[in-house]
Amino acid sequence: METVSPKDTIRVVRIALKCADALVDFDVINDLIEDKKAKYVKHDLKDPFIKSGFTVELFSSEFLKHFVQEDENTQMELQKIFRDFSHKIKFINEELTALILYYAKLKSIINDISELKYNDQYIDYLLKICLLFTSKVDSKYKAILERTDAKGHGVQDIINGLNKLGKTIMY
Repeated sequence: METVSPKDTIRVVRIALKCADALVDFDVINDLIEDKKAKYVKHDLKDPFIKSGFTVELFSSEFLKHFVQEDENTQMELQKIFRDFSHKIKFINEELTALILYYAKLKSIINDISELKYNDQYIDYLLKICLLFTSKVDSKYKAILERTDAKGHGVQDIINGLNKLGKTIMY
């Protein structure tokens, strides 16, 4: 079995925390889908969306389970930092905000995975599913991805902010 370096351990925890945070946005959209009120996530985007949510949840629950057992307070504190970051971001409506945040968090997860030297089947699968969803959004919603919030921040700003936040709080 391959040994995981301390830096990669931190990256995996960061990925798991981002996955857990992305589930908040996933749940907002999934509730709208179930109520048949979703405007953006339907048809050919719905299946990759549902699959990504399942995969993100599985990854975060599996990896964070051990973290919570070791230090629940730190885990809760770190998740609050990510949650507070997201609460500052608002777009036209709840669904669009959740979609943009979910997309940005998956892009940030992809970035973290690309920095890993360690790899296993779970990480490979998470990467594959995140890429499936984000590439579908890239091709289908170019206009949405060009939007900015009231403060002028766009999707790439959010992704960069998540990347920076993750690196700042995890080192």
